[in-house]
Amino acid sequence: IAGCILIANKGTLKESTSYECYTYIESGQADDYKAQMEERFSLLRNPELKNVELPAMNSDQGPLMHMEVMEDPKEWTNTVVKQFFGKESVIEVPRSER
Repeated sequence: IAGCILIANKGTLKESTSYECYTYIESGQADDYKAQMEERFSLLRNPELKNVELPAMNSDQGPLMHMEVMEDPKEWTNTVVKQFFGKESVIEVPRSER
């Protein structure tokens, strides 16, 4: 498998996206990311919450980077998340505020 990755990437193994993903999973960082996303989804899917405050994600999302919700409720990502989950507002708050 490593040989195929090297040929496909035309570089060293440690420079490959596959290696980056593997180390992200092995280090436990992917589990941390998963826990944070599950926390967010539980808040967004809660029908009792209309104005959702999402705790900030940690700064190391590795290869799982996504469009982040921002502190300003008028940001495009916030608006899309709000509409998708049927909320009045969605904002990001520092993790320490929760």
